[in-house]
Amino acid sequence: MMTDRTPEMEHHDLRARVVGLEHGAASKENRLSALEAWRSQMDIATAVRDEQYRGIKEDLKSIKGTLSRLAWLMITGIAMGFVAFMINGGFKVP
Repeated sequence: MMTDRTPEMEHHDLRARVVGLEHGAASKENRLSALEAWRSQMDIATAVRDEQYRGIKEDLKSIKGTLSRLAWLMITGIAMGFVAFMINGGFKVP
């Protein structure tokens, strides 16, 4: 059995579909706005973290340079002590 649709029924169905589509579009727009805000926050957080790592990297480079100088000073001191020992007689047996 088919029922004939009146123009008023079709108008109501179309209107309901249009309203549903408008709600869906608004929902997607809200989701897109939320995703854009999240991405913006993540970009800022990533930039801050990168800058912090850059600072830490520079600090570690400075510490590495200082430790290298200290190591060379210790090696030079040991070598000079050995040279002084050899100049003062070294391993002479009485």
